[in-house]
Amino acid sequence: MTEYLIPNDLLNRLIDIGVCESFHELKERLKPEEIRHHKQMMIQSWQFWYPIAERLTQDNLKALIKALTVAESSLDGWQGGSVSAVIWLFNKYSPSDPENKDNLTDWILRHTDNYYVPFSNYGAKTLKEYYELRSAYMNKKRETQIKEEERHQDAVRRRAMTATQNIFASITRGDIKAVKALIQKGADLTACNSEGLTPLQWAEKCGGGDIVNILRQP
Repeated sequence: MTEYLIPNDLLNRLIDIGVCESFHELKERLKPEEIRHHKQMMIQSWQFWYPIAERLTQDNLKALIKALTVAESSLDGWQGGSVSAVIWLFNKYSPSDPENKDNLTDWILRHTDNYYVPFSNYGAKTLKEYYELRSAYMNKKRETQIKEEERHQDAVRRRAMTATQNIFASITRGDIKAVKALIQKGADLTACNSEGLTPLQWAEKCGGGDIVNILRQP
């Protein structure tokens, strides 16, 4: 497969469009064959885009991000999804210009229809909405985790309760394997049966020497 290269002339035109914010000129300043062929730029990896970003000024990098954000939404086949060029370029821009990062983020959200740009945005159309949606998502995630933990603990308790109920019968049968399994399931060895005896006391009464030794283990 031939390695993709973006012509400097095309790159400069995109930057110029972003600087002037003349996004309505995208389809005029890019020839139809360029739109068809160079749509692949939107799915190039970070290894492709990082060196390009590093040789641009901050203003030109921001302009390119804006141009590609609009191009992705308006040009056929330029959708990059979760590997969009905008993601990689924004990753290079944001650490070097933290003061303007939020402004650019808000601008991108207002102009993109890509769920992953400039990061997973929950479908937000402004930065304020993004923070609200993210907070709601995190709260919902925590609630789900709490409920899952409660269900898990309830299952553990019910399993232990059943094991406790069954261990006396297993001791009566002299079923060493079952006794070991029920201990592993959390049988309460301090619980008493109808005669007021613990599993150990019941095993001693039933004469199960091996089981007694098992129940005496810490």
